[in-house]
Amino acid sequence: MHYGNGSYTKATGGSAAAWAVCHFEGGAIQIAGTTDNTVEICVGEGTDDLIEVEFVDMSVLSGDNSTWVITDQATGNILGLPATQPAGGFNLEGAPTGVCDIWYLRYTGYWIRRSHKRL
Repeated sequence: MHYGNGSYTKATGGSAAAWAVCHFEGGAIQIAGTTDNTVEICVGEGTDDLIEVEFVDMSVLSGDNSTWVITDQATGNILGLPATQPAGGFNLEGAPTGVCDIWYLRYTGYWIRRSHKRL
């Protein structure tokens, strides 16, 4: 999991390098109820793989807006842009085999996605 700065909106692609410059302050996240920041799941077997996360220290969060970004670590491709964490956690059952990163972004103003490739 990384830190930086419901309904689930599925998106394909996106590139942080192509987004407008803005300041992100997201704090750190961990698996809910633990101090772990990694978890292993088995995707593709037809069973929901719910991962619920929580903030390590909410006092460091700043910015008027927020979003979640889920990426494929191997390619940097954006797998999802959920506006909020769904009840029960993010369902990664449909994610590709490999390592996925969950990012929480806080920012002031707006950011513009100009490309649909990688984060």
